[in-house]
Amino acid sequence: MTLKKRNYTLFDVITITFRASPILCSIKLFIAFFTGILPAIQVVYTATFIERSIAVAQGTGYTSEVYMPLIVLLVLVASSLILPGSINQMLSVRLKIELFKRFRLAITKHRAKLAYYYVEDNDTYDLIMRVSDDPGTNMKNSFDHLMWLVQMMLNIVSVIALLFFHVIGVAFIILAVSVPILYFAAKNGKLNYQGYTDARKFVRRYEYLGEVLTQRDTVNERSVFGFSEPVSEKYQGLFDEAKHILLKTFRQIFKRTVIADVATIFLSILIAVLMIRPVLGGNLTFPLYVALVGAIFALIQYSARRIPNQVLRLSSTSQYMRDLTKFCALETIEGTDLPPSRNLPEFKQISFKNVHFNYPGLDYEVLKGVSFDIAPGKHYAIVGANGAGKSTIIKLLTGLYTNYTGEIKINDRELKTIPQDELKAYFSVVHQDFARYSITLEENIALGAGVNIDEKMPNTQTAYDLLNIDEIAAELPYGKQTILGKAVADGQDISGGQWQRVVLARAAVNFAPVKILDEPTAALDPVSESNIYQRFEEISQGTTTIFISHRLGSTKLADEIIVIDGGLMAERGTHEELMANKGLYAEMYDSQRSWYQ
Repeated sequence: MTLKKRNYTLFDVITITFRASPILCSIKLFIAFFTGILPAIQVVYTATFIERSIAVAQGTGYTSEVYMPLIVLLVLVASSLILPGSINQMLSVRLKIELFKRFRLAITKHRAKLAYYYVEDNDTYDLIMRVSDDPGTNMKNSFDHLMWLVQMMLNIVSVIALLFFHVIGVAFIILAVSVPILYFAAKNGKLNYQGYTDARKFVRRYEYLGEVLTQRDTVNERSVFGFSEPVSEKYQGLFDEAKHILLKTFRQIFKRTVIADVATIFLSILIAVLMIRPVLGGNLTFPLYVALVGAIFALIQYSARRIPNQVLRLSSTSQYMRDLTKFCALETIEGTDLPPSRNLPEFKQISFKNVHFNYPGLDYEVLKGVSFDIAPGKHYAIVGANGAGKSTIIKLLTGLYTNYTGEIKINDRELKTIPQDELKAYFSVVHQDFARYSITLEENIALGAGVNIDEKMPNTQTAYDLLNIDEIAAELPYGKQTILGKAVADGQDISGGQWQRVVLARAAVNFAPVKILDEPTAALDPVSESNIYQRFEEISQGTTTIFISHRLGSTKLADEIIVIDGGLMAERGTHEELMANKGLYAEMYDSQRSWYQ
């Protein structure tokens, strides 16, 4: 299943669900149609049963004539209980699984292709989260609501069809009253979804604060700094904001619902009174009157609340489909969901020429005409103060942002023209906020090469030896097969420094010719950081390495140092050359000299 850039409507609930499982959907549709006409059939056979029972009681009929309508009624009652009940529920579970496999996967694939800057935009990120929040269940529920509505519409139409033959005025009254009920239900649905959308902005924030207050990752700082009370107050404030929005919405919906309930009570009484006259006039038999009134009362009582509720839900679904339309219209980058290419041309050069860049929504430049070259097989350090633009250079180099001016070339090819799977293959990056996966130690490292753990990876044992991975494994209950973290019962936590070594090993075993460390060791002391960088350089012999740092203990390892200051390239050269220049680099290094002595 693939999502396309187009307008999605309620009709697409049916098409998407049918594409996920045409057989299951066809069976559910048959059940909806069959149970939809059951009330009308039951009216006919109930009237027949009553008439024949009266005839038997009066001595003008035979007992055997009662059996057939009775048996049919029993079959109809059993069908009305079993088909929309247990059987339909079983089909819904199966359908949910199919939608989980296909529709949810389609959402995930499309999300993987979205341009990176959407993640950093709050409004767009809220849209992405609304669409991605259990889409399989949402679509299955929406399809069930549609099927129930089909069933109920057939219930009403079939009963009204009987009324047209006998009491045409009552049929018109039911039709006239149903229209405003459906209209207000649709308005409630739109109101409900909008309330949820407005509240979601606060919900996402208080849910995060809830994690801060409860998760084990923050327990140490909670104890040391004692921030639980102020964070709890912030949590409560955001919770109250969301609650206020939702309560305001529900109050408006409740008022409309009460009005609809009162209207249905009067409608039931009016129908019963109006139908007495045709009985007295001989146009309607008493058994048929009893059967029709019973069916109408049951229909009104059952549907008075359910029809508005279902239309409300479908109106919410309609809003979801609008969000899906916006989601599919977001800019995508083709190839971002592909694995790195294994057919990579030989890496020869990276060239930045007069590169200017500002982040979307900001009116100032983060990079202001940066130019430099990266040659193969050399070791580089990009240094500067926090906020100077160092990490921005890496984001541009790896294709996360392409709205720069100037030129960024790899092997004399403009970066914007390089396919994503090829661009990925050039770089292995370890970020400061690196990911910690709750999978085995061995799998955590194998992820870096984009391979199965059984496939041979380059430099594996060298990375294990120089980063002391075997030493980490020896402390774990199941060695390299131990699941890291506490997401599962057998999981085992490791220290922050051990995680950094695992992540560096993950980068080292990657096939990429250019390896980038974007301050992943910022949490370490300067001496330990310098030692880690030295080990990583040994592992990465034969490849190009780029170290990003605002600490300069590792810069002596670099063949060339690029100093970034205020979005500009301030200096460039070897450690010795830059120290001799007595410029910004020398000033920064002298200020940090004591850290490494």
